Amino acid sequence: MIRIELIANHSVEENILEALSREEAGKFYTKYPTVFGVGSMGPRMGDAIWPEENFAMVIWCDEDEARRVERAIASVKQQFPDEGIKLFGIFAGASAGGILSGAKSPAENPPPAAESIAPDAGPLAREGGPAPGTASTRNAGEAAGLAKALEQGRRERALADAERLLAYGLSAEQTAAILELPLEEVRGLPSKPNSG
Repeated sequence: MIRIELIANHSVEENILEALSREEAGKFYTKYPTVFGVGSMGPRMGDAIWPEENFAMVIWCDEDEARRVERAIASVKQQFPDEGIKLFGIFAGASAGGILSGAKSPAENPPPAAESIAPDAGPLAREGGPAPGTASTRNAGEAAGLAKALEQGRRERALADAERLLAYGLSAEQTAAILELPLEEVRGLPSKPNSG
């Protein structure tokens, strides 16, 4: 079994449900209608400063359905790349009641070897890297480049957030602490008064 966690902006909720329906996946889920937090797309707090809100879904399913969920979410992410749609998958133990009835510690029940997970498992594969000799290892350089680009994008977004916080009247010290940016870098940003 796989536990899938989906966190996304409310603005794409209907699109996600429609995509899941098209893929005949995620029929049974638990939905948390409003969740707050800070992710790579910035804060979502539902307040005057960060008004956007997210929702979350949890789906328990087998690997086939997990792949259909992944395809559905990928199609929505392609349509709305800036909406902060995040999908996580966690492989659970093979026994039906494993977690609650006689669950073993990780040392007693180690996770499956990387080779036992499908080579094209994508984001739902457990951490630890791709299986040796798969297409995923051949694309390691591409993945490293993508990771670098994502980090650069996060940094640019953090700097844009810092400019907004300064415009709202927060000090450079407060802004640097909130966004975990170097203070000198925040002090070098333009500070425009808030027009709204």
